[in-house]
Amino acid sequence: MKVDPDHWILLCARQYVKTLRQFRLAVTADEQQRTRKHLHYLSDSAEHELRAERSMRERRTPKDVQTYLNDKNQTLARRLSESEAEAVRHFFAIPPVKTMENISGAEMLSLADLFEGWAQNPSQSSFNMAKCFGWADGMRALAVAIGADYEPPCKVSGEPDDLIKFIAKKIKATTDVQEQ
Repeated sequence: MKVDPDHWILLCARQYVKTLRQFRLAVTADEQQRTRKHLHYLSDSAEHELRAERSMRERRTPKDVQTYLNDKNQTLARRLSESEAEAVRHFFAIPPVKTMENISGAEMLSLADLFEGWAQNPSQSSFNMAKCFGWADGMRALAVAIGADYEPPCKVSGEPDDLIKFIAKKIKATTDVQEQ
């Protein structure tokens, strides 16, 4: 039986959503503490699975691309073949589970559309095109797994947004203005 490469990551993500619902319904401090610990465990487990999957996918890319993936100071001075571009896309298509702590399912879908648009910019290198398509694939897979109606945990008052949340808010603001 062949298992989807993202299976364990998405399983952790779905369990995180289920546990977050339990946390929101928790009445006692003991229930909240127990579910909060479980949320941290699931988040850590998903991140562990992500690192393992990233390592396996990295090995499927050419050596010079692996160097570029690990050292941003390096430049990839050649065009990727179709199979190499697909390996790079697959590398970046790992569902970004940590984003669940900051953005909603609907925001993930909007970001996936944005990344897909970036990938189609003719000025993109073959590497960046594959990377953007991979980001779109991973973001979309995560959003489908957890549901477009997913809402992340509430932030602590005054806590700044991370970059991905900032971009998601900008997309929404732009979309809201266009719809008016």
